[in-house]
Amino acid sequence: MKALERLHLKELLDQLPDPAFVMTRSGVYAAIFGGRDTRYYHDGRDLIGKRISDVLVPAKANWFLKEIAAVLNRRKMHVVEYELSNRDIMGLEDVDGPAETLWFEGRVSALSFQVNDEDAVLWVATNRTANHRLQEQLRELSMTDPLTQLPNRRQLNQLLTEYLDRTKRYGEVVTVLMWDIDRFKRVNDTFGHEKGDEVLVAMATLCRQHLRRTDWLIRLGGDEFVALMPYTGARQATLFYERFRTEVSHLVGSLNIEGLGVGITAGISLIHQDDETIHDVLKRADQALYQAKDLGRNQLAANGV
Repeated sequence: MKALERLHLKELLDQLPDPAFVMTRSGVYAAIFGGRDTRYYHDGRDLIGKRISDVLVPAKANWFLKEIAAVLNRRKMHVVEYELSNRDIMGLEDVDGPAETLWFEGRVSALSFQVNDEDAVLWVATNRTANHRLQEQLRELSMTDPLTQLPNRRQLNQLLTEYLDRTKRYGEVVTVLMWDIDRFKRVNDTFGHEKGDEVLVAMATLCRQHLRRTDWLIRLGGDEFVALMPYTGARQATLFYERFRTEVSHLVGSLNIEGLGVGITAGISLIHQDDETIHDVLKRADQALYQAKDLGRNQLAANGV
């Protein structure tokens, strides 16, 4: 009867949709149950008897061993999120081409008995890749302007916070160039908001084309944009603006919006090491922008460079 119960228990365990690994302190795969959901898992029974270090590259194997040791020492269940790709698998880490990254949630519990004369854990792995990708997509949507597909103000705040920290730590030079479209309201009033949207997208695309890959272009809202230019001083930023302004004058003609006074006015400032918050540099750039407007528009002014 007990033997029959053991057979039934094994069958029940093997029917689990997620794989459950019995792993010893030294990293031996002692047993594997479940993993029946073939949409997400391959048959892992060939791992039984192998060590984690035989399967995974050293950095990833050591991470697993540390997690196992931590659970065995605390004797409490631990939930951890981790990623795996072919770069983590011995023999596949040097394979050329994109590596698909899979995300897992691991629920790790210490067993009350030894396995092969070693303390051991039960590691239940749940594939969370689809959920992780959805979260990433939602996060990206929350930080992306839907019209221009540029980063929005929320992402600007995050980027500026990082750049401010780098400026304080390493003295990195970062120029903030804030610009908007002169007489943009006239475009909407004359041709309608659909044309206005076309102009916004065209201006943003043109600006992006003239920036480097290391630069960022962010839409603040309306017709206001910010270019973040790391490793760039005021002189280089001014040269960029002059090129951009010249190209905008050609773009105005191709968009058939001549005669409205459409142009580009900008203000620049540098991030300072003594800036207390990101709002300090944004305020300086905004003040420079309005100074340029007061001087007649379609030009650049600087503040704090």
